[in-house]
Amino acid sequence: AAPPTDTNRHDYILRTLNLDNIHLQVTDDPALVNNNAMPELLIYDAINLNSSKLTMGRVTDGGNSPSQLSFLGDHEINVKGAGNAIDIATATWTGTSVGDHSTSLNIADSSDLTIANTTNIFNEFNGNLSMGSGSSLTIDKSQVVLSSELSNPKFKPSIIDNATVKLSGTFGASHASLQLTNPTIKNSTITLANNTSFRSYRRFTGGNSAGIVDFEGDNTINIGNGATFIGQ
Repeated sequence: AAPPTDTNRHDYILRTLNLDNIHLQVTDDPALVNNNAMPELLIYDAINLNSSKLTMGRVTDGGNSPSQLSFLGDHEINVKGAGNAIDIATATWTGTSVGDHSTSLNIADSSDLTIANTTNIFNEFNGNLSMGSGSSLTIDKSQVVLSSELSNPKFKPSIIDNATVKLSGTFGASHASLQLTNPTIKNSTITLANNTSFRSYRRFTGGNSAGIVDFEGDNTINIGNGATFIGQ
């Protein structure tokens, strides 16, 4: 379908966003440079990526504001297949606060996901990560914060099972990071390039406390110069 021709911003409200072997790019229109016409996506339940890429919020043609990706309920980002990527502007992802919706990032067996180019996937009160056997997650010049509090009724454990995680590059004034709450790492490999960080902590209203990492089986942690693997 042809895009709208008026100068109003358009919101697209979806139960789920299903991308199957496709690249969806949500961007600005140079003809509407003064009208903040970048579209927004509002999603209730899930983004499902199957060998697909989502690019969103890049001001590339003279636009004046990034779009927004918002969630209207507890939601999942489900990934399967090869070559999946999420590349969205830092200000695009709408983070959540206490009492808001939960975010689950789930990477299926033998599937891969790259999170790149200053993407900030952020839910520090109701988040978790699940990686299946043979899966891989690459976080490049980006940040993923999916932490919680154990007493939270929406708490789900983070599990990295026979999987591979790689972090590299800068993110803003800092470096790429993955932040979870008390993850279990089984028979997996974690590679932290120079100055990047893997952090386990518990987040609650008014502060945070130290977390733990539960290792099972044979695991390998590769830590570059200045990189940190911490529970605090």
